[in-house]
Amino acid sequence: TSRGDLSGAAENDRKAVALVEKLLAAHPSDANVREAVATNYTVLGDVLGNADLPNLGDAKGALELYQRALIIREKLASEAPANVENRLFLAGTYHRVALVRNGLADRPGSAAAYLQAVAGEEHLVQEHPGNATYRRAVAVDSRALSLIYLGMGKVEDARQLGNRSAQIFEQIAKSDPNNVQAEEEVADSYYSQGFVLEKG
Repeated sequence: TSRGDLSGAAENDRKAVALVEKLLAAHPSDANVREAVATNYTVLGDVLGNADLPNLGDAKGALELYQRALIIREKLASEAPANVENRLFLAGTYHRVALVRNGLADRPGSAAAYLQAVAGEEHLVQEHPGNATYRRAVAVDSRALSLIYLGMGKVEDARQLGNRSAQIFEQIAKSDPNNVQAEEEVADSYYSQGFVLEKG
């Protein structure tokens, strides 16, 4: 994706944000409208500065939007705890905050956000132990947090989280032998753990 395409996408996303914010002003308590606002903040944030995606390099702008989405999603999740999708979106928003904070060299802030993401995902796994999507989310964010902790000198915490991540990826790979992505993630986990064990 060229920068021109991204600038155009950001412009369209800003228009969408303006529209849903108008809707929100007219229907402040409507859960669907609030979710739409959070989604549009997230989409614009991704284009501005999500390091996992092609972006415009505006990490601070992305962080501000993710934090706005977070406030909405925290409230939605607390109002309707049975709504699993809301809680998964909330964990995903924490993941994005963690990613951007790490890119801004705020390791403690990144670690705190990853902890929130993992805690939310762990609750989902407890409620739905057979769900591979939730288990994979725990594994992905645990591995990311492990590497953040390593950078902070918390080697034992890093080792424990890295081991947990590798175990989950192994379980997912074993339960679905045709899942190539899971096999690759097992390999990535062991590679990451190599760094952790070297430091230990």
